[in-house]
Amino acid sequence: MPKIVTPLTLGQVKSARPKDKIYKLSDGGGLSLWVLPSGGKSWRMTYIRPDKKTDTLVLGLYPEFSLADARQWRDEIRAKLARGIDPKAGIADFGAKYRFENRLAEWYERWKLDGGKLGDGKNEKYATQVLAALELNVLPEFRGRDVRQITTAEIVACLRKMEERGVLEYLKRVKSSLGLMFDYLVADGTIAANPVRIIGRQVFKKPRERHFDALTPNQLPLLIERLENTKGVSERARLLIYWQLLSMVRPNEAAEVPLSEIDLEQKIWEIPLTRMKTRPHIVPLSSALVQIYHEAMAMNARGVYLFEGLGGKPMNVETARINLRQKMKLPTTGHGLRTLATTYLREVHKIPKDIRDLLLSHHEESKTDRAYDRAEFLDERREVLELWGRDVMALREKYRKK
Repeated sequence: MPKIVTPLTLGQVKSARPKDKIYKLSDGGGLSLWVLPSGGKSWRMTYIRPDKKTDTLVLGLYPEFSLADARQWRDEIRAKLARGIDPKAGIADFGAKYRFENRLAEWYERWKLDGGKLGDGKNEKYATQVLAALELNVLPEFRGRDVRQITTAEIVACLRKMEERGVLEYLKRVKSSLGLMFDYLVADGTIAANPVRIIGRQVFKKPRERHFDALTPNQLPLLIERLENTKGVSERARLLIYWQLLSMVRPNEAAEVPLSEIDLEQKIWEIPLTRMKTRPHIVPLSSALVQIYHEAMAMNARGVYLFEGLGGKPMNVETARINLRQKMKLPTTGHGLRTLATTYLREVHKIPKDIRDLLLSHHEESKTDRAYDRAEFLDERREVLELWGRDVMALREKYRKK
């Protein structure tokens, strides 16, 4: 029996607040309001095409399109579907195939199916963020426009609004995505030249290079002292921060580690490609990491994730940052722990850059080199993490409450 959806009220639409991730409020009949982390609200409709495949249409942003507008739009689409017409293929008015919004949807559907880490398409979260950024910052400017008539000057004027808001890194990403869409239009013969590609680097202000806040090596004792003695930091959060510091991995890789990735017998933690940026990563388990593992397991109830959060999920990826900055009052972040570790290893133990890069999973290599590195440098990495773990745990013993 199909699920009964309670229609949205205008109050729900108006009061919907952004969260860390995109979420949907359903109005029934396939119509949903997508609430974006940026604060934008996008009307979209999911439907079954005549060929039985699922597809999605985008109307646009609220309040430019009201709840009543969205419902009328949904009813028109459902009427077409009842007659066996695919709404994307059956737009009747002349020139619709050249409209910006239609070509945006066409490019997006093709682009998101291309590539990806495992060759099965773009990461869903990433693809959704790309579309949301274009819907919020570009679509309102060019809705209804013929893509063949959009000029470079108009695109610059559109993106200039983002520059005025000071979101320069965001502007850079939106410009890149828009360029990919127009590349597609060049490739299929719709336009002769890409109006985005000729926008020079000097047109917009450059975003400042951003480094994550990090402590210096001589502040390592301060970090451990605060970690051991700050009130209000839970034991699970404390252990998570130690785990991230000692393993030198990224915040999400540390917080969301499933027990299935850890091999205590071999003393390795193997993070698969699906949880990494570009490649799988092996972390040799030092004595210090093994100790933290056993302390975390002593509090483990479900046996799925090493660091358990609420509702059977892993701990939140922001746990380390919130505790470090808000509770311990330290000028660092979860990512900053990686910087601290690699700087400490360089300055105190004189560890060469290639080994430090391997520990951070930062190095660039061919497939052949990657296989060689995994085998040849595992012992070297283990020795370095033992040195690092010894120094950290000595400070832990010094500052720990007896």
